[in-house]
Amino acid sequence: MIAIKAVHGHPVLAEGSHAELSREIYAKRLNGEWQYPVAIVSNQTKFNDDEGYYATLSKGPTETDMIKMFKAAYRAGNKTLKQISDATELTYSQARRLSSTYNLRKRELWEAERIDKSGRKIQTCTANDMAQLLGAPVTVIKQVIHTNGIVLGYRIRKKERIHD
Repeated sequence: MIAIKAVHGHPVLAEGSHAELSREIYAKRLNGEWQYPVAIVSNQTKFNDDEGYYATLSKGPTETDMIKMFKAAYRAGNKTLKQISDATELTYSQARRLSSTYNLRKRELWEAERIDKSGRKIQTCTANDMAQLLGAPVTVIKQVIHTNGIVLGYRIRKKERIHD
């Protein structure tokens, strides 16, 4: 059974299914009866204090904690989003969102690896430098993401690097 409880330790205000409780919360707020914060919780959960209740609400790091982890990983020498996500408990999408939200400048870097058995690898460089090394137009290098990633016998990968 699911119940509606006030955040500040009041008794159960209503019980029922999640859909019924959502409708009731909406109706009571619309009428102005409940102007204090309420939460839908499992009825078996007993909270002795507010801290116990708030502990059940937090399911991961807060935005501030994520920013601190991101900056600490960056200062530790992790410059790509993949390295930052590997060094912290952030996912790649969270690291990418943080970098775009806080306007960290990113450089598009490219890496090429020979497909045949020679295994020749070209160092990570910009699209213009990669085009000069391979002898291909810059537009082909930049559009490689939309194709299968192969240009003139090299597999091309894009890497985003955060720079100072």
